[in-house]
Amino acid sequence: MRSAMARGARGADATGCPVPALEAHAVPFPPIAVDLVDNGRMNNLGRLQQVIRDLHGLESEHIDAVEVIERFEGQTVWQGRVEVFRVRGHSRATHAYAWTYADHDGKLHHLAVLGVPPVDTPQKAVQATVAAHAKARLAAADI
Repeated sequence: MRSAMARGARGADATGCPVPALEAHAVPFPPIAVDLVDNGRMNNLGRLQQVIRDLHGLESEHIDAVEVIERFEGQTVWQGRVEVFRVRGHSRATHAYAWTYADHDGKLHHLAVLGVPPVDTPQKAVQATVAAHAKARLAAADI
C-alpha cells in the first residue's frame, strides 16, 4: 500500500469537483477511472492559466511541460503531460501544476494543483490527485 505523500495538497477541476486535502494516514492507491491515454496531450495553456486564476486567484506564467508516468503495483495508473506554471501572489506556493484529462464519457476536466509542500514536483501533484480521487471513490463506495 502506498501512503499519501501530499497531505494538504489542494486543487480542483474546472467543473468544480474538488481535489480534497489528503490526510496523513495511508491511503490505498488503486487505479482511477480516467482515460489513461493521452492525458495532458490536449492541454490548452490559456485555459489552464484561467483555471489557476479561477480556482486559486493567482496569475501564472508557463515555464515547463513534464511527462509523468504514475505506477502502482507495476501498473500504469496515470500517464500524461503536466504543465508547470510559476505563480504570483501566494504566500507559500511558487508553482502550480495543471493538466487536462478526459473521463470515460469523453468529458474534459482541467486540474490545477498548487505547489505547496510537500507537493513540489509534477510527479507529486499527480500522486496527490490520484490518491485524492482514489480516496473519494473509496468513500463513495463506503469501503
